[in-house]
Amino acid sequence: TTIVGDTIQLDTDAGRTARLGAATASPANWQAERIDEDGNAEPLDVIPTGLGRFSTAADLAPTGRTTVRLLNATTNELRIVHHEQPYPEEYNLAATGSDALAALTPFDPTAIADDLQPREVRRRLSGWLIIAACVAFITGVLLRRL
Repeated sequence: TTIVGDTIQLDTDAGRTARLGAATASPANWQAERIDEDGNAEPLDVIPTGLGRFSTAADLAPTGRTTVRLLNATTNELRIVHHEQPYPEEYNLAATGSDALAALTPFDPTAIADDLQPREVRRRLSGWLIIAACVAFITGVLLRRL
């Protein structure tokens, strides 16, 4: 089993079952399918690559989890290969940092604002006027009641 780019390559050797003679030498006896993590099966083509050798290739799922099921219908020989793409190194928090990252200059958030000029911003007065109106209304009600 090899992985090339986004494709998993699976090779099988039917020489182990050579006692059955020509029955294993036909790609029609091999059934292959790719199963994603949701259980959706996709049939794959089985290609003869030599005497008693067969190959199939499947695209890896975008999520990184793929299962390839290879069955010889004559001998009921079953081969299942699972592939799970590991997390990238930058998400592995237990790993030690790389030298390339250690050589970078550290980030200083105050350096971003060094060359910025202050800008005047107008604020709405309506919020303060609504609060003043509420206070004046309550004060007016209280003064009339007393």
